[in-house]
Amino acid sequence: MRKLTLLLTGLILSGSLTAAVPYDHIHLTATSAQEAVDWYVKHFGGVAGSFNRGDADRVQYPTDRVFYDELSVIFFEREP
Repeated sequence: MRKLTLLLTGLILSGSLTAAVPYDHIHLTATSAQEAVDWYVKHFGGVAGSFNRGDADRVQYPTDRVFYDELSVIFFEREP
């Protein structure tokens, strides 16, 4: 019984020591990424933008995300 108590106490304490992992983006689906971006910017603020792999001077990516300081909301187009 003592071993079980120690084991359970250890599991509970170790679970409380784990740190939350920060995240920097959220993926959502919409029938139209552009309309979703426009709606989010209108109602929640933020800056509309697109993917940038460092080649934006050569490749035109569609506007499919909204930037909020350190968080991005990225929309994937999909039929309901």
